[in-house]
Amino acid sequence: MKKKLMMLLLFNVSMYAQCWMSVTSGADFCAALKDDGTLWCWGNNEGGQLGIGSFENQIAPVQVGADNDWASASAGYGFVIALKTDGTLWVWGRNDFGLGAASGNMVNVPEQVGTDTDWKIVAAGGAHSLAIKEGGTLWGWGRNDFGQLGNSSNIHSNVPVQVGNADDWDVICAGIFHSLALKTDHTLWSWGYNFAGQLGQGTVGFGTELNVPTQVAATVSAPWQSIAAGGRHSVGITGDGVLWVWGSNTSSALGINDGSTYKSVPTILSSTIGWSAAFGGLNQTFALKEDGSLWAWGINTDGQLGDGTFINRSTSVQIETATGEVFAGSGERHGVVLVGDVISTAGSNNYGQLGSNTQSPSSISTLQTVACPVLRNLANEENGIIVFPNPATDYISLQHPDGFDNGKLDIYDDKGVLVMHVDDLANPVSTACLQAGVYILRLTCGERQRSSKLVKL
Repeated sequence: MKKKLMMLLLFNVSMYAQCWMSVTSGADFCAALKDDGTLWCWGNNEGGQLGIGSFENQIAPVQVGADNDWASASAGYGFVIALKTDGTLWVWGRNDFGLGAASGNMVNVPEQVGTDTDWKIVAAGGAHSLAIKEGGTLWGWGRNDFGQLGNSSNIHSNVPVQVGNADDWDVICAGIFHSLALKTDHTLWSWGYNFAGQLGQGTVGFGTELNVPTQVAATVSAPWQSIAAGGRHSVGITGDGVLWVWGSNTSSALGINDGSTYKSVPTILSSTIGWSAAFGGLNQTFALKEDGSLWAWGINTDGQLGDGTFINRSTSVQIETATGEVFAGSGERHGVVLVGDVISTAGSNNYGQLGSNTQSPSSISTLQTVACPVLRNLANEENGIIVFPNPATDYISLQHPDGFDNGKLDIYDDKGVLVMHVDDLANPVSTACLQAGVYILRLTCGERQRSSKLVKL
């Protein structure tokens, strides 16, 4: 199915300059949204979590279907929940505890959940999902043995069930077995598993789980502005730029190097302020400062922090400085960073989860750029390049519009990876080194561009 779909898209493409809008990381895979509304996945696919109609792992981004109306996506441990621009809710991947889909244990293509068209925000956890509707109501489904759905029970649900009657929910986060949320009045609420104090309620251990949202009453310096849920820890930032952490610290995920194994109430990370956003990983934490600097701490045995080392970090270490929108997060053994419209990854690549068009048992500790796929499902561009012969074997010649006599040619494979650059277009271009397949040709002269498709035999 994947090959047929890719061919369909390649026969109707044009080049596009921008790229990624958002990215989300599962245990050992990633899902990312492009600014043209298409959705792409890569990495481990044994549960169908890539949504591409197969169970084959992918080492580079592959488009999920042909739709270009995706609005957001959130990756759980082995599944994805996503929204479209029409407010519909879609899921795929492992269905062990109730994905919300009608299919069997594994769903490898997007399947709509119900018929409602007013879904607004989604968050995927270890095996449970949360969502907020336009009216501010909160819903949960999936695994619920620790009360992580917040619906006053511990029964799994394969359909979204409403969490209480409140209609002022604003932000949601899902950890492996616990849930966090903010209301519009900036109050913080938690429920689910609490073995390491990740609920922030001042309690810890078995028997302290909560199956209804309960306000976190800890005294903080200002109203809550943002939150993030890690595997067994939680992070929050208050309006004065102070960063707070709580939950398990056995993996240094809290970044507090005081010998503690957990914190059961929100605790200030340090005396520094100016934090603007936080992102939770399985055993790591990433946080962004107002000056654009990105910091990380926690388990780093596979280089998943992207700091160029394999050293676990018990205190924060700077990853990079950026301007514009930034997102960071991690799966089980890899990390992902979105800066502007560029995605970079680091860590384990045993399933191809780095999206670098390679797969290796060796881990990488420096950030690797995920190539932007050059395919876009649009009408053929007018005045494109005429390529002959096409299909080709050893050589091709180009006929191009006026004004491109001094142009440069770039050839990309079907994953968007640049495989050849040609400066001299006066003579036929050798294609002998290209493997059989479909390629995109991009001719550039100044700021003008034209594109075409090439089939190599």
